[in-house]
Amino acid sequence: MDLDGWIGWMIAHTVLALVLAAVVLVAYRMVRPVVHRLVPTVLRTQAAHLPAGTLSDAELAKRAATIEALVQQLLRAAVLAGIVAVVLAAYDLWSLLAGIVLLVAAIMVASQDVVLDYVMGFLILVEGPYFKGDWISVSGQTTGFEGEVQEIGLRRTVLRDT
Repeated sequence: MDLDGWIGWMIAHTVLALVLAAVVLVAYRMVRPVVHRLVPTVLRTQAAHLPAGTLSDAELAKRAATIEALVQQLLRAAVLAGIVAVVLAAYDLWSLLAGIVLLVAAIMVASQDVVLDYVMGFLILVEGPYFKGDWISVSGQTTGFEGEVQEIGLRRTVLRDT
């Protein structure tokens, strides 16, 4: 392949990658408001089936804010993965993706504690013992901490103390 042919191939594939990446970003922008409306609706529907007085409006709002923030983070990660997949597809680099997947699998096996932290974070979100804005006390082996929950993620919970 001569230089002109290679440049033409690169331009064609770059344009394809940019168009597909733009489609992914537009889809992300369209899904964000849907998530913003869907999460509170689902939680209100769930709360309607609980016994009266089980979940207050403030707790419902906190739960909705917490889950919505997490879903937005997961959407951002999905968009990033989608753009990477678009680039790999446009340039036909799927063998590189296979190598990346093998590397990630090896890292996951080596860091089982981190994976366990993510699973526990998911369980905290599902069970909902606390939400953004709650004041909680965490007791450790040597000392305890108290503070307002600022952020809840799959791996960590951020507290602000007085």
